Amino acid sequence: LTPLALPTDRPRGPVRDAAGATATFTVPAELVQPLVELGRSQGATPFMVFLAAFQLLLGRSCGQHDVVVGTPVAGRDRPETQAMVGLFANTVALRTDLSGAPSFLELLGRVRETALGAFTHQETPFERLVDELAPERDPSRNPIFQVVFQLAAHTPPEPGALRAEQRPVDWRTAKFDLGLALGSTAEGAIVGQLEYATALFDEATIHRTIAHYLRLLAAIAADPGKPVHRLELLPDAERALLASWSGSGRDHAAEQTLPEVFERWAARTPDAPAVRCEGVWLGYGELNARANRLAHRLRALGAGPETLVGVRFERGLDLVVALLGVLKSGAGYLPLDPGQPADRLAYILADAGVTALVADRRTGEETVTTLLLDEDDRPWPATDPAPLAGPGNTAYVIYTSGSTGTPKGVQVTHANVLRLLDSCRQDFGFGPEDVWTLFHSYAFDFSVWELWGALLNGGRVVVVPYAVSRSPQDFLDLLVAERVTVLNQTPSAFRGLQEAVALADLRPDALALRTVVFGGEALDVTELAPWFERFGDRRPSLVNMYGITETTVHVTHRPVRAGEEAGARRSPIGRPLGDLRLYLLDPDLDRVPIGVPGQLYVSGPGLARGYLGRPGLTAERFLPDPFAAEPGARMYRTGDLARYGADGDLEFLGRADEQVKIRGHRIEPGEIEAALAGLPEVDGSLVIAHRRPGEREARLIAYVVARAGRSVEAAELRARLGRTLPGYMVPAVFVPLDAFPMTANGKIDRRALPDPDAHGVRGAGEYVNPRTRSEQIVAETWAEVLGLPKVGALDNFFELGGDSIRAIKVVGALRRRGIDLTVQNLLVHQSVEGLAGFAGTAAPGGPASVEEERVAPFALLTPADRAALPPGLVDAYPLAMVQAAMVYQMLADRDESPYHNITLFPFIDDAPFSLPALRAAAAQLTRRHEILRTGFDLTAFSEPLQLVHAHAEVQVGYDDLRGLDEEQVRAELERFAAETRRTPFDVGEAPMLRFHVHQTAEDRWTFSFVECHAILDGWSHHSLIDEL
Repeated sequence: LTPLALPTDRPRGPVRDAAGATATFTVPAELVQPLVELGRSQGATPFMVFLAAFQLLLGRSCGQHDVVVGTPVAGRDRPETQAMVGLFANTVALRTDLSGAPSFLELLGRVRETALGAFTHQETPFERLVDELAPERDPSRNPIFQVVFQLAAHTPPEPGALRAEQRPVDWRTAKFDLGLALGSTAEGAIVGQLEYATALFDEATIHRTIAHYLRLLAAIAADPGKPVHRLELLPDAERALLASWSGSGRDHAAEQTLPEVFERWAARTPDAPAVRCEGVWLGYGELNARANRLAHRLRALGAGPETLVGVRFERGLDLVVALLGVLKSGAGYLPLDPGQPADRLAYILADAGVTALVADRRTGEETVTTLLLDEDDRPWPATDPAPLAGPGNTAYVIYTSGSTGTPKGVQVTHANVLRLLDSCRQDFGFGPEDVWTLFHSYAFDFSVWELWGALLNGGRVVVVPYAVSRSPQDFLDLLVAERVTVLNQTPSAFRGLQEAVALADLRPDALALRTVVFGGEALDVTELAPWFERFGDRRPSLVNMYGITETTVHVTHRPVRAGEEAGARRSPIGRPLGDLRLYLLDPDLDRVPIGVPGQLYVSGPGLARGYLGRPGLTAERFLPDPFAAEPGARMYRTGDLARYGADGDLEFLGRADEQVKIRGHRIEPGEIEAALAGLPEVDGSLVIAHRRPGEREARLIAYVVARAGRSVEAAELRARLGRTLPGYMVPAVFVPLDAFPMTANGKIDRRALPDPDAHGVRGAGEYVNPRTRSEQIVAETWAEVLGLPKVGALDNFFELGGDSIRAIKVVGALRRRGIDLTVQNLLVHQSVEGLAGFAGTAAPGGPASVEEERVAPFALLTPADRAALPPGLVDAYPLAMVQAAMVYQMLADRDESPYHNITLFPFIDDAPFSLPALRAAAAQLTRRHEILRTGFDLTAFSEPLQLVHAHAEVQVGYDDLRGLDEEQVRAELERFAAETRRTPFDVGEAPMLRFHVHQTAEDRWTFSFVECHAILDGWSHHSLIDEL
């Protein structure tokens, strides 16, 4: 079973928070009627129709086809239980398959069959289902399902019965992540209450969910034969809002090329410094002249529009001359960074089909025509060559990694780059006074932004030598010495710079930075807290920009502010640039709702021409834009996931093809990395899913770099992560690193990460040899199942990477070796020593009989427990699992327990109220029903017990409010209800039931019924009210 990946507003904590709220809505009768008729025509009840719609909503919101929802049942099918008071309620799990693009009619048929089958077996205890399925035990979620659904039909009042009015109650607790309760009214409408966990969801999100449900119901009523993924989910207002957030995509008709813009600056400020490297610089005029000479040489070799010229230089002034010279020739440049692997460079050179290669003697290539810069004696003209290329011609081709392992070349035009700079110029205010760095490899598209952002705005670019780019301290010295104002960094590179800044004793004005731009990989804003503490967020301003090579470097932008590192959104990427449109779409290319993850598509003039020589791949990734008004518009499928916040800003969620699933849970590694970033000893981390050869289940591996002067201990990291993250999100293995291996592009080199099995640390404590034969068998079995060379006596199964699936394998393997245990035994005794010791003392036993038998009082107790019972009891028996779960929740959160209930009933009656009569009736109830004389003992016996006392007295309180006006009465009732909710029962005392009366007039009073849900279900509640 895969838990529902509900689109929450905040990350899930390690332990489920019971705080909750409810939102109320109405399904109008004119919509209910056709839905009921639809169900009747298909042999389905209203419950099944509205459940099918709700499960469809969940599936589309979560992006899952397998949806499990719970529903409560009375558990009183047997005649003898009808009049009994106690906890008979049960919950059944309804699992629906949404796959295969069924129509709603087909889906309704699936739900109908599932519901009928489930209700046939509704007396099967839910705890038995949990035991049989053995789902991963996760304190942050309810087992099996996290969402419940129920529908109560309207029952007309009998003649002469009490008049009753149903009113919604604003509960402050939530038993599940989401709970939808529907109830029909006399008028034919349906009133709904959506209960939600406030630790996970904002109120606005819940109201949007309700709107989606209502819109979906209307779409079902209009066309139930339509495939479910085509049924409209978005209200018109939300669809219009999403369209406005997508961006304007304003037309940008470029009329120039990159060298033409540069030439204007060279003519205007020929003596202004343009490029500098290691103390040597070129002015705009000299750079222009050198590039011109190269351009004329290249044209003599056949370079021109739609040809490619390779450029292969170490970082330096010649590199910039070569790139500009190639563009002036009319050709596009093909960057070939010598720092990249030789095989990759050879493949790119052959695949691109270059006209020539510009290089020097160290980087030349014998297989193609090579032009060595500054080694031609002919006097080539220094004048600007006549332009041959236009805005729509190729400016460069950058090769990016392909999913098949073969690099693919992305063709980017002059117009693509110029519109990028024009769309950002106003927001950033770039100008001639700015100093940029060319920090990244020129084979990485971030370099396009760095180089041309400087030179086409009249600024100066400082070429950073490769060795300096790999030394944060040396790079910091360069930033200070060169008075750099615009810094562009991948988050990985900036992490090292932050550490260097922290170690340096800098004057406040030592850095001249005014803008830091992040790009190239996901930014985790939690890692910026030390920077904000030192510099604030105004000077320099920090901006996060998302983009990909196929969309010309940048697509979105968003300022990052101090304080956001503590917020719920980890990697905000903001809004699209002014001339682009962004869409978040589902697999059927329809917009996803606010807050729901979708794949990101980009449209507008930033889209590259396509992939060089690969028309099929271009057609696969560059699709027709169904949302654009202009004919022939395209959109690019990025393969990235994001979602909209309520403010319209996008949050980056990672690659769609890198979603990690551990033990059935969908996991975002960045969430774990954010938790690690909050630990003082951690400087950086990378979390991956690692699967050993031959294994189906992956493990989480955390690569961790410690802060300077600190060390990281796996056991300590695991323990502290366990306080903030669910257990399945705590990495199984931690690999300490001195520093991350980096690519030439400034990103973490995942391929160079060490083998976690060879270098990982599983936990603290030294290895202890198994000492007994049982320990040896258990240790050998664990090692075999977990794929480990050896396992010690004190090792913990789950700390070694074990989980429920592997636990089942262990139990089966041990049984084959003569040790008969259950998965539950392994969950309790998690060390080799503990499990082997238990195996030596466990008594053989078989499965409990399904058939129930009438048993004598105290017959379910062990002789030792029976001997230890206190006097005054008439029976005692073990606490049911469902009751134990309720009691545990009550004790864990005594202020807001969802199982401590108070119901207020206003009465109007001609007969005068009698307090003695009520007390007598309460006493009679306790004599009749054993459950009202029952308390729980959780610790004094071998297991938690229910103790049935011979006598117990229900407390009946009374307050006379007849002298108060209506407003004062309301205030007093609210005060009473709040105080009562804060005063839970002592579960060891019987009865767990209280009555109270507030008399407000001679013929009016409010009766309060306060009970513990662990002893009474809803049926019992109504039965007791009827008896009273």
